[in-house]
Formats: sequence, C-alpha cells, structure tokens
Amino acid sequence: MNATPPTCPRCGGGAVPALLAAEYLDKPPEALARPEAPTAFSLMTWLVLLVIPGVNILSIFVSPLTRGLKAFIGTVATLWVAAIVWGAAGTFADPFAARDAAMMVGATTLVLYFIALLHSWLAERREVRAVALPAYLERVGRWERMAWCGACGTVFLDDSTEADATPEGVASLLGPPVPRPTRIARTPIWMWALLSAIAVWGMRTALVMAPLGAAEEEVPADASPEFWEDIEADRITPGAGPQPGDPLDRPLVPPPSGS
Repeated sequence: MNATPPTCPRCGGGAVPALLAAEYLDKPPEALARPEAPTAFSLMTWLVLLVIPGVNILSIFVSPLTRGLKAFIGTVATLWVAAIVWGAAGTFADPFAARDAAMMVGATTLVLYFIALLHSWLAERREVRAVALPAYLERVGRWERMAWCGACGTVFLDDSTEADATPEGVASLLGPPVPRPTRIARTPIWMWALLSAIAVWGMRTALVMAPLGAAEEEVPADASPEFWEDIEADRITPGAGPQPGDPLDRPLVPPPSGS
C-alpha cells in the first residue's frame, strides 16, 4: 500500500485506504468490508441439533454431508422413521420389544451419522485449504490496495485508474469470488465398508427383536374328554383306613401282622 494518500481518479480528491475506512468510519460502506474467510461448516452446531426434539431427525436429512454419504445416511434415517411408525402402529404385540427395536435402529443411525459427519467435515476442511484459501488470500491482497473517496463515493485500486461506486463494481475489483465447498469429495472404500458393517449389524439386531416382540403368548389348550378317561382313580382298600365308630386314639395305619 502506498505511503501517500491515493488520489481519486474521478474527482481528483484525496481518498482513504479501504483498510482504514472500514476500521475507523462510524458507518463504513458495505463495499469496504473485509472479505470473509472461507471455513468449513460448524461441526459443533450440527451435533447440538441432535439434542433438540423435533429437529434431530430433520437435521440428519439436511446435514452438510458429502453427496454419497448424504444419500446413504438419508436412507438409513428413513428406515429409522419407518421402524418408529411401525412400532407405533401396534405391529409388535409387546410394546417393550417395539421400543427396543426402534431404539436399536436409532442408535445405529446416530453412530453412522457421527462417523459420516466427521468424515465430511474433514473433507471440507481439506477442500477449503486447497481451493478456497488461495482465492481468499488473493482477494484480501486486492482489498488492502483498495481506496475510497468520501467526496464522490468512488472505490478504486490505489495503483489503477479503474474505479466504480456500485457494490457490483467493487466486487469486480476484488477479483473472482471465493469458491464454495462442493461437497462431492470421494468416500474411501474403507469408510464404505465400516458404515455398511455397522448398518448391517444394527438392522439385523433390530430384525431379530421384531419376531420376539411379535410372538404372542401361548395359551394352554383345554383338556379333551379322552384326557380325563386315561386317568385312573386311586383304589382304596376297605378297612385300611379309619372306620366309623373307631376311637379317636386309634392309629390311622393298622400295625403290621404278627406284632
């Protein structure tokens, strides 16, 4: 940046560097604002959304995942919602089994979502550093050379006669815009293998719970008449037991013969 104040190419008056104007003016023009640094999406924000009722399931569908992982997690989340609706519709005879199956599908979905979200965040950070950061540094370099004339409202580069007073023109002075993350990074094969293994294990466990919950309690059948005919009554030998008129102190069992 030049040591002497730049001269406005439109009115010939003195201009102020955009860096100083944006810092010291009470209400600097929006065109003089420092370009925003490119960043990856906030990982903490998307994790906090999971604890908000009514938003947690929706956040899985609209989360900033890479394209392939978003389709995969969206499919798994749809199965989770279907399991909850299935249990709520009374498909399971045992409500506790319905709850356990839905919780198993939900826990599997959350584990898959955490892994996919972390992988997408790391991939976006790499893309920002490789593509967006160089373009941002170039824009900041041009912004530091910009000057603003308070008399006519013109913005220009301090070493150029190119000037403009419209926001669109100022944007052109800064150069090409910073590219936004594309979120089309390729997912490695080991990541697909890990996610698929977790999904298959979780869904299989939930399906095992379904027959257990849907099985009705067996009711014992009534005994048939033939069942009672097969039971023989105990034979009672006359005289073996107490007889009417016997004294109360008579033993119930007669003593053995010969004693």
